[in-house]
Amino acid sequence: MSYLVVQNLVKRYGGVTAVDGVSYRIEQGSFVSLLGPSGCGKTTTLRCIAGLETPDEGTISVADKVVFSSDANVNVPVHRRKMGVVFQNYALWPHMTVFENVAFPLRVRRYQRTEIARRVHEQLEMLGLQGLERRFPSQLSGGQQQRVALARALVHDSDLLLFDEPLSNLDAKLREQAIFELKKLHKKLGKTIVYVTHNQVEALAMSDVMAVMKEGAIRQMGPPREVYNEPEDQYVATFVGKANAARGRVTTSEDGRVSASVGDVAVEGVAQHDRMFRVGEEVRLFFRPEVTRVHASTEVTGTNAWVAKVDSVAFLGEQTEFELSLGGLAVRAVQLSMSTIREGDLVVISVNPNDVRIVAESQWGEA
Repeated sequence: MSYLVVQNLVKRYGGVTAVDGVSYRIEQGSFVSLLGPSGCGKTTTLRCIAGLETPDEGTISVADKVVFSSDANVNVPVHRRKMGVVFQNYALWPHMTVFENVAFPLRVRRYQRTEIARRVHEQLEMLGLQGLERRFPSQLSGGQQQRVALARALVHDSDLLLFDEPLSNLDAKLREQAIFELKKLHKKLGKTIVYVTHNQVEALAMSDVMAVMKEGAIRQMGPPREVYNEPEDQYVATFVGKANAARGRVTTSEDGRVSASVGDVAVEGVAQHDRMFRVGEEVRLFFRPEVTRVHASTEVTGTNAWVAKVDSVAFLGEQTEFELSLGGLAVRAVQLSMSTIREGDLVVISVNPNDVRIVAESQWGEA
């Protein structure tokens, strides 16, 4: 059953359309990320769901209850939507202690004092904040502030949690730790989460479903592995990860297997969605740097094995990244170990045909 349903959502600011006909359905208990660059409409969409912005058009339903409808003139106020929101800057009251910040939503809803204390201590204990009740936000680390904001969102039994880039202010190590903590917390609580981020790692690591947005619209939505491995167009392919792509012409196409020529280079791959191509049709060939193998020997032969020149090498600790020239093509590759290959070397790069996707040129579009 769909728990959150957004239909034809539109939000304008003057002559600018920030959200342009967004529609999706979210199942109960799922973790959904809205992923995209600044200005793509993801935060505005989230704020419309929360009731912090009033859409110009569309419908929003939660648990079969309409909380906004432009046609029916329904707009349920924020405090009656039973949603918890965690903001990018956490929005903690600086003059309130940790306890008072977490208790605030309960006091607004006029809970009894004993019930407030019980709920607050329960959330603080679950998030490892016990003993910090009397501290002020300025006395907490970034990670602790993030957990206080999360406790405040959870304390009044929110069925739907909305996150607006909550990890963007954390350093790399804390962000990595927080990703795993949020993932475990979601599994434990089973809450429905809508998570806004511009960080592809966060979206890929935590989501059941991710929606890639651009210019107020969703370009592709699906499970992270599907979006990553089978992007619908160039924008999705290059925003979610890194991509090697080239224009080619089909030489053979049968049973989902496609051969294409890219200049003097022959490439074999898989037709995305089992599409049939005509011989001579112009297509795009797409494969990820991490499936591109670099061989020090130039004697490696076989399907999708080509001699290339190493233009640059970057050692990044657990992996080495290469930029290579293959005819007139620039190719990127990633190795998960140290390498003795140097700039200027001639090498062989190879890609399994199952890792090459063939997409119609008309579908590929612009990044």
